[in-house]
Amino acid sequence: MEVGLGTGRQPIVDRSVTVLPPLTLVETSDRDADLLENVAMIDALIDPIVRAHLDQRFYVLDFEFDR
Repeated sequence: MEVGLGTGRQPIVDRSVTVLPPLTLVETSDRDADLLENVAMIDALIDPIVRAHLDQRFYVLDFEFDR
């Protein structure tokens, strides 16, 4: 039995899911250094994935948090 997902009669094809191992975040008494280390680790993990599929990404470069 085949089950297709999608709208109308056109099934969705060529989809995949990538599951990566969990990250172990750095936690020390220096929260600022931990934040920098953890952001760099997450960036190193997702950067190759994003670069491989740039046509599927939208990124706002000029973004600032209100303080």
